[in-house]
Amino acid sequence: MAALRKLPRDSAQRNDKWPATLLACIRAPQAMAATAVAVLHLCDRLINIVNHFLLSDLAVCADLAMATVRCALYNVRINARELSDSSERAGVEQRTFELLSNAAQLIQHVAPRIWDRETQEA
Repeated sequence: MAALRKLPRDSAQRNDKWPATLLACIRAPQAMAATAVAVLHLCDRLINIVNHFLLSDLAVCADLAMATVRCALYNVRINARELSDSSERAGVEQRTFELLSNAAQLIQHVAPRIWDRETQEA
């Protein structure tokens, strides 16, 4: 995208490649965020079966997954501003909100459960 931004706005090369490049710059971090949400779901499923000595690792995994969601969605939000179609932009913003909300609910559910189990088994 950076290389395209350097081209004049009215150049054919920029105009031809811009839509696909912009979508790639939105879809890739969106997929990363969705994958991180899936990791949070796995963390939730593992809490009761993971070895007690790995609970801190599970907590780190959950925190890193949450950070990944936030960081990926920063990129999505910045790039979504460039979308010229307002309904497409609204769809991206809605998906961003859903991913972030889902991740926030999961981390708020997962983190205390990890530490509750750690405290019970200490």
